[in-house]
Amino acid sequence: MMQIIKFKLFFLIILFSVSFFRLSAFEKFIISANYFENDQISDTSKPYLNYSLKGKEDAKKYYKHLGQFSTCFLTSFLMPPAGFITTLAVSVSKPQIHHLGIPYEKKELLLNKEYMDSYIKAARKRKFLLSWAGFFTGTAFFSGGFIMTGYTPDYFFKK
Repeated sequence: MMQIIKFKLFFLIILFSVSFFRLSAFEKFIISANYFENDQISDTSKPYLNYSLKGKEDAKKYYKHLGQFSTCFLTSFLMPPAGFITTLAVSVSKPQIHHLGIPYEKKELLLNKEYMDSYIKAARKRKFLLSWAGFFTGTAFFSGGFIMTGYTPDYFFKK
């Protein structure tokens, strides 16, 4: 009985912490929803000469989401054909707004269309590369596991 109570308490703590961090991430980027819904362009307080270049630099610096790598790695490690399909789907999708990683200090740049377009383009490129890296790494681990256990290509393809 005590183990069940400990498990429920542990589960509630994990559930609360996950929902708390999701809520804070959502609140941080709620301002950027205006960009996608209304497609507004506004003046920013900091004058940059080239907003597209600034967006690319910030994407390289702040976009650190590794969910696509781990998803593609796990699916291709467990079953490479399913991993290939998953990688295709993940690599062509647009990064979700709460995974962009733009700091709250740069909230005024979120409403600049040129900045956001270049940031999303660079984040999409990084997401594409990470998803395919996860696929190839998972497939290599899958193949390495077969080779370590003694299975060779001759075992699968002999007549």
